[in-house]
Amino acid sequence: MTLTKAGAGTQLIAGANTYTGATTVKGGLLSVYGASGTLNQSTGIAVTGATFSLNNATANVDRVKDTATVTLGGVNGGGTFTLNSVSTAGATETIGALAFDAGNSTVTLTGGVTGVAATATTTLAIAGALSHTNHGTALVRATNFGYASTTLTRGMISIGTPPSGSVFVGTTTPAGYGTSKTLKIIPFLLGGSNTTGTPNSIGSCWVTWDSTLGLRMIDVNLNNEVNSIAANYTTPTIHENIRMGSNGFSLTSASGVACNSLLFAPASFDSPLNSANGIAMMANQASFVPLHLSVKRTCK
Repeated sequence: MTLTKAGAGTQLIAGANTYTGATTVKGGLLSVYGASGTLNQSTGIAVTGATFSLNNATANVDRVKDTATVTLGGVNGGGTFTLNSVSTAGATETIGALAFDAGNSTVTLTGGVTGVAATATTTLAIAGALSHTNHGTALVRATNFGYASTTLTRGMISIGTPPSGSVFVGTTTPAGYGTSKTLKIIPFLLGGSNTTGTPNSIGSCWVTWDSTLGLRMIDVNLNNEVNSIAANYTTPTIHENIRMGSNGFSLTSASGVACNSLLFAPASFDSPLNSANGIAMMANQASFVPLHLSVKRTCK
C-alpha cells in the first residue's frame, strides 16, 4: 500500500500508520501530528510542489521510519519539509537519507527555548547521506542553525555519511568554528539562521559540514570563515569563499581569481561588478549566487 497526497488543502495524520509503501506529497500540506501520528513503516517520502510537516507542537514523537529516504523536489518543483518540537523539550527525528531533486526546496527546523539544556535542540538526524540530482537546490534554516552553544534556541542537522566529492567542494574540512576562509561547502545549499521575519530566513550564506556541529552556515557575520570584500580585491587568495558586499566592486588581480565560492550581497540593486581578468571557479564545482547584483562585465 502507498499514500499519495494531491491537490490543494491540508491532510492531517493523527494515528499510527502501518503501510510499508511510499508516501508521496504533490500538492498542499501533509501534516503528521499529535500523540500518535506516525508514518514509521513507510520506506520513502517524496515531496514535490508541496509541504510535508512533522508537527511536534504538543508531543515529541518518532514519526518517520529511521531508514526512510526523504526526497524534496521533482516534477512539480521544490518541496518543503518542516520539523518542530515542544518548546521546552526539543526533539530528534531520524531519517535514512535526504535527497534534493529538481527545483528549490526548503528545510525548516523550529522549537526549543533559549536558556535550556542541549536536549531542547530540534535535530534532524540523517543516518545516511545527503545528495542532489537534476540541479536541485535548497534553503536549510533554523533558529541559530548549527550553533555550538547548548544554551541557545537552535536547530541542528547531522549526517551519518560525511559528504564528499561534488557534494562537498573546497580545500579545508571544518572542525568546529574557526578562521579558515577556504572551507569546503555544499554547493547546492544556502543556510538561514532564523526561520521567519529577517533576511537570514531566505538564506544568507553558504552551508558547510563538520563532524561535531553537522550542517552549519559559514560564519559570515564574524568574517572569520569568509573573505568579506568592500572595495577592490587586489590580493586574492586561491580557493577562498568570498562575500562581496559593497556598492561597487572591482577584481583587479593581474592573474584573475580562482575562488571556491562567490556570494553577492551589495547594498543596492545596481552595484557593479568589474572583472579585468576573469573569475574561475575551483574545479568547476563551486557555486555562484547573484543576490541584488547587476553585472557590468561578463564573468568567465
